[in-house]
Amino acid sequence: MSKSSQGSPELSESSVQICRPGKLKARRISPTVAELTWEEPYAACSLCPDAQGYEISGVNITTVVIPRPPYELRGLRNDSDYMICVRAKAADGIISKPSYFPLDRSPGAPGDLQISERTDAGFMLSWSAPVGGEPAFHYLVSHQGEVITAVRGLTCQVNNPTSFTAYDFEVRACSARGNVSDPATLDVTPPNKPTGLVAMNVTPTSAALMWERPYDNVRVSKNEIWRDGHLIHTEDLSSSAQIDVHLATELEPGTDYVFEVSTQDEAGLRSEKSDPVKVRTSVMGPPRNFRATTVGRYSISIAWDLPESAVGLNGWECTVQRGSGTWKFTPFFMQMTLYSLTPNTTYTLTMRGQNASSIPGEPAVITVTTLN
Repeated sequence: MSKSSQGSPELSESSVQICRPGKLKARRISPTVAELTWEEPYAACSLCPDAQGYEISGVNITTVVIPRPPYELRGLRNDSDYMICVRAKAADGIISKPSYFPLDRSPGAPGDLQISERTDAGFMLSWSAPVGGEPAFHYLVSHQGEVITAVRGLTCQVNNPTSFTAYDFEVRACSARGNVSDPATLDVTPPNKPTGLVAMNVTPTSAALMWERPYDNVRVSKNEIWRDGHLIHTEDLSSSAQIDVHLATELEPGTDYVFEVSTQDEAGLRSEKSDPVKVRTSVMGPPRNFRATTVGRYSISIAWDLPESAVGLNGWECTVQRGSGTWKFTPFFMQMTLYSLTPNTTYTLTMRGQNASSIPGEPAVITVTTLN
């Protein structure tokens, strides 16, 4: 029997055996699928019978017979190593001795794939190293299923952004043996729409906005504040609070505004805007330090200071309430005395400024009881 270029055929006492498969190679093309290839040394041997199939087997592997290599072995466990056995088969029950090759587990999948540093020239892809499995030797960066580059680090600069669809990128870890992990994919699910937006503590120049932080499958990372359809503020989030608050400032007194909020997640995906809330700032703030300076049996003297915002101030309006009775006065100065009151009686006093159009500002209120 002549020798082939890959080895000599083997004899048994009963029959001629076919040469075993040579140069068996096995690598995982995913954590659960391996690609098997080998050479057919008996093809160059004049005495070997022609192979009519190949038997693939191993511990925890279902034995199969296939006609020719290559073969995709499916249903593997990502966390297990395997010893692959391949034997050539010929007519009349002739079968070769086995060829073995180890199949190691894949690396774990990279995590937290993100896009950052966006410019007109491109953007940066970044990810975290996998945990478990074989060590990663390098990373395969794919776009729409096609590998565009391999890198050793945890970042990849992507140029020509108009040639790519940003959210069609995947990154796989690849071991030194060529085993490939599951892909890390970019987050394509935006956060839910923020709900419950309300405005509180409205002043002539500010309004406190409060809303419920929406759910995101990764993490909400930024709040966006919109005023009259224009984005006016973006803030990074560091806490896991369920309620968010923002103080909108630099507003104009006596002006109508419409506020909305939206959020972004760590992939830069933006939620829908919240339902809008309408805000009308007051003309001016309440008088400061509104107080009773003297209290008698039949009189109360009061005084106050200018509001923080007194734009357009043109006068004052004082309301005195006792039970169901109400009286109004228009003081000229920032002090006055109320006469003809009833002893041992509680009065509610309200003071506010007003502009030239008689539009009132925010009120200041005190309660005073005359002496007995």
